[in-house]
Amino acid sequence: MAVVVKDEILLRDFEIRRNDILQRIQRIEADMRNGMLVTGGLWAWIITHIQQDLVRFYVIWIPLAFVIFSYIKYFAQDGAIRISAAYLVQLERNFGLDQGGSPLAWEHFLRAREQDHRLMRGLLQHHNNLFWLALILINGAGALYFSPAFIGMS
Repeated sequence: MAVVVKDEILLRDFEIRRNDILQRIQRIEADMRNGMLVTGGLWAWIITHIQQDLVRFYVIWIPLAFVIFSYIKYFAQDGAIRISAAYLVQLERNFGLDQGGSPLAWEHFLRAREQDHRLMRGLLQHHNNLFWLALILINGAGALYFSPAFIGMS
């Protein structure tokens, strides 16, 4: 009886972790979309109000700060996904699914095919990093371009 309850708890935890990973991936994608939309909207407003001192000196830095905080959030989400994936590997072992490359054990299945999976995983991770770094550079360049020190508008 105790083994059945333990297995049910572990199975439920497995489902929760898989769902958590999916939700975190969806949040990363939504954050990327929102990062572009929010900074684009902010810049549209900033450009139309650039003559105001408050905007020229302070508000122009808000898009850059927003993107930096979003990038930090991406790292936190990515780290949480990796921790959950490592935990799923342990749960798969507890259920004996790590034997024979069973496709039921998704994390073991991926690790058994690490050579094939590494390229795709690396491209995705580099894509995410490049996206956030490009957005940081674009927003930083915009803030510098419109800052009074750069254009001599003091």
